[in-house]
Amino acid sequence: MQRALAFAMAALGLSLVPLHARAQETIYLVRHAEKAAGGALLDDAKLPLTLFGEKQAGLLADQLDDAGITAVYYSQSDPAFDPERKGESILRTKATACPLIKRLREQGKPVTAYDLVYPNWIGNWRDRAEVMVPFAEQAVETIRRNHRGRSDKAILIVGHENTVPAMIRQLAKTQLFLLDPETDISRPHEFMGPKEFGLLYEVNLKAATPKEFLRITRYAASSSTAAPATVLDPVERAGEK
Repeated sequence: MQRALAFAMAALGLSLVPLHARAQETIYLVRHAEKAAGGALLDDAKLPLTLFGEKQAGLLADQLDDAGITAVYYSQSDPAFDPERKGESILRTKATACPLIKRLREQGKPVTAYDLVYPNWIGNWRDRAEVMVPFAEQAVETIRRNHRGRSDKAILIVGHENTVPAMIRQLAKTQLFLLDPETDISRPHEFMGPKEFGLLYEVNLKAATPKEFLRITRYAASSSTAAPATVLDPVERAGEK
């Protein structure tokens, strides 16, 4: 069955060569930290992090500064949709990644930052969740191509409530694994909650079994609005059950 699937994918020009056959060992995926509320005159790509979100980004750097990360991806607006902007980085993803990038570079550790295009055609994903499948296929293939022949052992991808689950499902498919239904993102139409921040997804590309493939940890509290206003410190709340 697996051989037949591989032949079918090859005929379509797609690759199912497991990523663990390449240099990468771990891909970390995280949704951007808590963002500020938008407004009618504020470009979505320019929405900054809240103060709470900035603390979350710092905690992410604490969590990953010794993880061996040498490449970081954050989102880029679609240059085809807005040629004048020429594919500006989406601020909330870049701001989430920057504390880690800065810290690694200050420690003399090499790290390369990449943009990953958030295409305009997935803008209606809430009504048509199936559009996330071709997005994830393209995104994973872009990452595979970028790191072909490189020795990047660990990669961080900072994405969104829709792109992170879609890419994890695609990575599992590429590894020929089925996700555990208890992950809450195992099905094609399952995404992260709008107030769900602070989760770190660790994909093990050397995994021999589906159970070893995905590890989910909380590096910070979910959001500043998930508890009474008197409890706003993501450090304190990260340890709550």
